[in-house]
Amino acid sequence: MKIVIASDSYKGTFNSVEITNLISDSFSRLKKSSNIVSIPLTDGGEGSVDVIEHNNCNVKKINIFIHNPFFSVINSQYLMINNETCYIETAKANGLSLIEYSIGNGLITTSFGVGEMITDAIDKGFKHIIIGLGGSATNDGGIGLLIALGAKIYDKNKKMIKVGSAKDLINIKNIDFSLLDKRIKNIKFTILSDIKNFILGDYGATYIFGPQKGILEKNIFDVENGMENYCNIVHKLFDVDLNKIVGGGAAGGIGATLSFITNTKIESGINFFIDFSNLKEQLADADYLILGEGMLDKSSFYGKTVGGICKRFDNNHGLTILVICGQCNIDKTILSNFNISQVYSLFSKKMNLEEYKRLTPKNIDKVVEKINKDYLE
Repeated sequence: MKIVIASDSYKGTFNSVEITNLISDSFSRLKKSSNIVSIPLTDGGEGSVDVIEHNNCNVKKINIFIHNPFFSVINSQYLMINNETCYIETAKANGLSLIEYSIGNGLITTSFGVGEMITDAIDKGFKHIIIGLGGSATNDGGIGLLIALGAKIYDKNKKMIKVGSAKDLINIKNIDFSLLDKRIKNIKFTILSDIKNFILGDYGATYIFGPQKGILEKNIFDVENGMENYCNIVHKLFDVDLNKIVGGGAAGGIGATLSFITNTKIESGINFFIDFSNLKEQLADADYLILGEGMLDKSSFYGKTVGGICKRFDNNHGLTILVICGQCNIDKTILSNFNISQVYSLFSKKMNLEEYKRLTPKNIDKVVEKINKDYLE
């Protein structure tokens, strides 16, 4: 019997590698005769560097000093996959995990550090830069990234904006690309994200994701106006409509800006990681696929790991798909549509993160015992 464990992270408690290993170890203790394969996965957001390292031992970490979302210098990393290709996880530069969450942060955080990572990768001679979006603490439209890459952005008083944040968007009057790193045009970029949100509108970067980054409800309207001002300036100066870029709302608008300056479309993050991890080959002779996610809800099937995997492998003959999640809030009809046989929740009520972290390993053992009785005995 072959069981493949492929979990995403349980955000705030365990990353993809940690939670996949916890589930795999529990199955290994229970069914020692089974072939247990551990393949942590992600859709390209926070923790994707760890997933790549787990699935390819030949990658190499590159350490770099950059600025975090508060523009404080930190030591961060990106990955060399081979001599030509590197992988940048933007959350390593502008991620929520790098700062202490606080209401109001979203107005002042910057994507500057992402641009510094890109510059360093170009300096080191990489010809293909893969960029995973997600988990960002920024809603600056990517102007911080632009400034780090050499763009000059001026406000209505002709004063240069030095760092770039959401509060600066409304004041943008001019953008000068004459000093933007011209080497970008000679680099192949692959931009990864699975959200389809545009940069503007009711379902755009600010209204949907702004509150997660600490933007107060009373400031949302002003930030949206600022984002619209930025888009209008880009349209006027460069004849590019950032709001027509599907997925442009990813990472607080970084998706749109990166797509614009690199002339690259945003690609599916989960499909990239499915292919990178050789999941298809491992599932060819598998009996069970165990997926995982912290909160399984409707959004899990629209641009996230669980839904992306199910779409790719729902026709695998004889494969039984089960999900182990922290909590579940979903209609059973959706489960059947994605060929999921059963969902097992670790928790029935909300708790603080410390309690979740403390109880998760023990509750995984209980759930695995239940799966053993339901399917494996």
